[in-house]
Amino acid sequence: MSKLLVDVRTLDLHPPAPALPASAPVGLVDRASLRLGLWLLLRSAAHANRRADRDLRSRALENRSGLEARENAALRRLHLLQPHL
Repeated sequence: MSKLLVDVRTLDLHPPAPALPASAPVGLVDRASLRLGLWLLLRSAAHANRRADRDLRSRALENRSGLEARENAALRRLHLLQPHL
């Protein structure tokens, strides 16, 4: 029979992967240290995200303030250069 006529679901395209070794039991202290490590990692990631957000807001405020100052200075110059009626 041709391979083209064989049902695709029956083809074994990948050789079976070797079975993983049986998992060893994890002790209470190891589980606690893993949980603590994960908690500390998540906490530091959240802290880094908050700091990045704060820096981004600070830069946006500086940019906005600078833009307003430049616009006000341009308006003052324009007002001073116009002849008074």
